[in-house]
Amino acid sequence: MNKQNFLKELEVELIDKEVGNRETYLNYYEEILNDYIEDSYTEEEAVLKIGSIEEIIQIIIKRFVISGNTASYAC
Repeated sequence: MNKQNFLKELEVELIDKEVGNRETYLNYYEEILNDYIEDSYTEEEAVLKIGSIEEIIQIIIKRFVISGNTASYAC
């Protein structure tokens, strides 16, 4: 999977899980991918290195308190 497809799928999952601050997370993971690419990884290798979308969503959700249909940041 290339970077663009990865970020689009991540965005879809963030919307589906009703996670706030989606742009912040998308920008964060895009920057990580860009760093790997700058370090001579291909887009596909960078995506594999970053982990699965499911793993990333689990990490993000652990940082949120889910109440009803909304998500709010937990300090």
